[in-house]
Amino acid sequence: MANPIVVDSLKDKILQICHENEYTVKALEIMPTHVHILLSAKPKESVTNIVKKLKGITAKWLFEKYPETMKEYFWGGHVWSPSYYAGSIGVTTEAVVKKYIETQWNRPFH
Repeated sequence: MANPIVVDSLKDKILQICHENEYTVKALEIMPTHVHILLSAKPKESVTNIVKKLKGITAKWLFEKYPETMKEYFWGGHVWSPSYYAGSIGVTTEAVVKKYIETQWNRPFH
């Protein structure tokens, strides 16, 4: 998804979803094949439900808002893989994780 308009719109949509669900976004970067997001949510929210909301809402929204672009890149009808990685901040600090996300484009293999 190299189209900068789609990427910027996706960032805005993710931020909107997070705001509506009272998630606090600390860092967000959309890479060519994945998304990095550092957020905090209320303890009652499970990671699985957060990921389902973000993936489900954004996939439907992307196909509705950018049908031609999405058909070009995602002819199979799936934007997101069913898998994800989630970690909690414990040994490291929030600042370290935030910097890692914000510097993704500086890495040789993104």
